Amino acid sequence: MTKIVSAKIQKKSGKASKKSFKQTLQDFDKNKNKNQNKINKNLKDPSKKPNKYSKVKNGSNNVTGSTAVSVPSSSATSAPSSSLIQGSSSKLSSLQHQFLKKLEGARFRTINEELYTTRGDVAFQEFQRDPSKFEIYHKGYRDQAALWPVNPLDSIIQWIISCHKKATIADMGCGDARLAASVPNKVHSFDLVAVNTTVTPCDIAHVPLATGSVDIVIFCLSLMGVNMPDFIKEALRILKINGILKVAEVRSRFGDNKGILAFNKFLQRAGFEVKAHDRMAQNKMFFEVECVKMTDEGIVDDTFELKPCQYKKR
Repeated sequence: MTKIVSAKIQKKSGKASKKSFKQTLQDFDKNKNKNQNKINKNLKDPSKKPNKYSKVKNGSNNVTGSTAVSVPSSSATSAPSSSLIQGSSSKLSSLQHQFLKKLEGARFRTINEELYTTRGDVAFQEFQRDPSKFEIYHKGYRDQAALWPVNPLDSIIQWIISCHKKATIADMGCGDARLAASVPNKVHSFDLVAVNTTVTPCDIAHVPLATGSVDIVIFCLSLMGVNMPDFIKEALRILKINGILKVAEVRSRFGDNKGILAFNKFLQRAGFEVKAHDRMAQNKMFFEVECVKMTDEGIVDDTFELKPCQYKKR
């Protein structure tokens, strides 16, 4: 009798386990639908605060219990455009705004490091392949510039307006071409991507200008490739004799005063006469140099390097 009862119990428990497994699948589907409904409800209501226990479900970019945030895929090159970010920013909570800002900052620092540690021609090809990188970089650049006590571009603009109104200018690494928009001069604006119709996209070691065709060449925080001497060679090529080279750079790229003196000697050997210029008491963050092209027979040292300007990782 005991054996029969035991067998019946085992038989029933077997059915129960099968039934339990089937029920588990049904319960899983119900819970999945219920969670998706919560997500959809919260997407419509941006005032909902995110739950600190929220998790990303099923590899999607939806965050349970809060407004969805567009998170980059594993591909390092993919990133939300600024227009997408701006269009969705009104729907984000303050916590999500902080997360998005950190994400943008991390992308900016990565792209910034790429620009300083690759050749200019390689950077040009990469930015042409993925122009969103340029947009992300310059948004981060503008955010950084807003914190500077002095922007060297402002002083360059004032210098041109005051002293060189009729000069033809090449702005190498122009960004959004603010220089061209701020002066009455003829300005040729060059950068890796054309953000507007006044910019010519190119590698600034090879710009589409005739030899000896400009009066002033500007490098404002744009000597960024590992082949920086090639940029100076191109400046020499397009400058007229007695034309002016104006460089503004971050001081930390030179290390110390010895580094600045070494850069001046590099320019002198290349064929420039370096003018008295450095006013560290007025500007401890940036170094500016103005020099005049004296000859086409100078020698540019291809091995000369500046330190990369890298932002601290957070």
